[in-house]
Amino acid sequence: MLPYQQPRGRKAYKRLRAYIGIPKDFGSEEIKVPDVKDAEGQKGLTLGEVSTHLGAKF
Repeated sequence: MLPYQQPRGRKAYKRLRAYIGIPKDFGSEEIKVPDVKDAEGQKGLTLGEVSTHLGAKF
């Protein structure tokens, strides 16, 4: 979840893009599948984990 009511969350929310399917710009690239791990009973990934997997450096 994004803290959209906080300044940092609002900035992140504005940068967030979601697509149904694969956009034409990325159709020729190799698909990367992240490892989904069960962390303390939660299944899924956080936004930070997805960003790090995709190459974000923060």
